[in-house]
Amino acid sequence: MWILLQQLLPGIIVGAVITGAVFAAAARFPSVHRWAGAVALGAGYVGGHAMAIGRWPSFPPVEATHWLLYFAIAAVILGLLDAFLPDTRRWLRFFVWLVFNGVFICELLHSKWKHAWRLSEGLLWLGGLLAIILFVSACFETIAQPSSSRPALSLILAIISAGTSVALMVSGSLLLGQLALIVGTIATVAWLAACWIPSLSLRRRAVPIVVLLLAGLWLSGYFYAELPAVSALLLAASPVLALVPFGNTPLSRKWRSCLPAGLVMVEVAAAVGIAIHASPPMDH
Repeated sequence: MWILLQQLLPGIIVGAVITGAVFAAAARFPSVHRWAGAVALGAGYVGGHAMAIGRWPSFPPVEATHWLLYFAIAAVILGLLDAFLPDTRRWLRFFVWLVFNGVFICELLHSKWKHAWRLSEGLLWLGGLLAIILFVSACFETIAQPSSSRPALSLILAIISAGTSVALMVSGSLLLGQLALIVGTIATVAWLAACWIPSLSLRRRAVPIVVLLLAGLWLSGYFYAELPAVSALLLAASPVLALVPFGNTPLSRKWRSCLPAGLVMVEVAAAVGIAIHASPPMDH
């Protein structure tokens, strides 16, 4: 157990410290609050990822998983462009996001395109995966909008990342599980920062980095580890439950925001349970 902790803790600690430092610095400058969350998440993940593998990965990466670090940087840039170009037409934002994710999928699954898929099969996978990512993006964009009856984006990210971490670890990839745990940790730091200063809450500018990290972990888990397809799909669909309306119920504001998070937690737990059931026995 101690050996496992020695392996997991450095990346988690570095990611948390960097994310916290960015939020602490941003707290002094209210003008940057609208985009500080995207930078904090991206910087925390990049630092945690590099620490987890013990080096800065080469470019282009030898291992597909390390594309996550470089595309995380690119996703932060997309979020910043959205912050500094607020009048960008909706169709243009959609087109850029579509192309970005298409390139990301092709690079992450390059070995499948090269060795396993025919062109027609690859295009079917690409179309299906793009549809799922766009759906997840729409869910997270809605969650990111301020609402008294909706849980914070950072809280939902923390819940989903924690479940993803367990599911990936029991599916045979300690590294992917560690990376998901880093995401969950920096999301928790972001949630605490928002409790401290509400204007630091993660908003639309953080959605690209949120979606990219989660989608990359799920895809890597399914194609390069043994994450069951049902678990991956349940995890991808779980943000929908954060949108279940409780606004018209006679509940306090706290409960109206907590109940959707509880529903997300139940679905994530189901995904983890399926992954545990599908995992090989420990004595094998």
